[in-house]
Amino acid sequence: MDKNVAIGVTEKISEELVSSGRFMVLDRTTVSQSLAEIEFQMSGLVSDQDIRKAGDQLSSRLGAAFVVIARVSQVGDTYFISAKMIDVKTGEITAQASDESEGKIAITLKVAQNVGRKLAAGVKEVEKELVPAVVAKPTEKAPKPEAAEKPAAAPGTRHSRISVYYSQPMFFGEWEDAIDSYGDWSSSYGISMQVLHFVWKGLYVSAFLTSMIEEATDGFSTWMSFEPIFDVQAGVGWGLPLGKALQITAGVHAGYAEVTLGDYWLYAGDYYSGYCFGADAGLDWIVMKGLAVSLRADGTIASFETGTGSDEEAWLGFQVGVGWAY
Repeated sequence: MDKNVAIGVTEKISEELVSSGRFMVLDRTTVSQSLAEIEFQMSGLVSDQDIRKAGDQLSSRLGAAFVVIARVSQVGDTYFISAKMIDVKTGEITAQASDESEGKIAITLKVAQNVGRKLAAGVKEVEKELVPAVVAKPTEKAPKPEAAEKPAAAPGTRHSRISVYYSQPMFFGEWEDAIDSYGDWSSSYGISMQVLHFVWKGLYVSAFLTSMIEEATDGFSTWMSFEPIFDVQAGVGWGLPLGKALQITAGVHAGYAEVTLGDYWLYAGDYYSGYCFGADAGLDWIVMKGLAVSLRADGTIASFETGTGSDEEAWLGFQVGVGWAY
């Protein structure tokens, strides 16, 4: 390259070393005679050992502790400068830096300045070479990239839903005791619908409507004992996802129930209403967005005012259903 490039690079690196306050830099003109005597060594440096020999001579003649060797390379319009600061007594590289930039030749001054700052700060970098990009031949196989580590499975998502259930209830209470006192047994069934909607994190609100029938038999005939026509309740609860496809729910509820006496009773067709409350728990399998299969258990206690006083009734429902998950 133009000799002026070497002069500019030298001056910029020297400026940064002086500005750091850490070094006393020997002026080029002061050591020109000594450099001329060892120019053959400095011009063809190929190893750190060669540099050390040159540094030993500078140290013995001028008392220098370090020698800085800089190299300028060019590929196309990109200029690359690397420099080493070597302890002349031990041959150890105490600082090493490099920088590169694309532009006109004047850009070497800015690159040299950056390299000088790194040297002054004691930066020790891995030396790199500026080489043209190598394009793989068509017959060469590009190395396979390392397989990226698979991220951990994402936690499940809570899904609100609207479900329809088949219910298998069990009844308890004064009316049920009256039927059982005759040694009769009963069967029951029903249908219900529940809306469950998450409002904040795991907190949900729910509402459901249930209709159930109980039948009794003495072995010869079957009759309807009583029928909770309306069991309308609303509640709150907490839901927790289990993996990606399952979620569990548990909550409490309160509402209103209406019971109609069946043909087993003297006053068949009479109905009573009262307030009720209870708790429920469920397991949802989210088959896909838009489809949920659910299991649910629901316990309810109700109090009905009759002509003879208050009757306490309770029922426990086991339900299985399908619904729309969203």
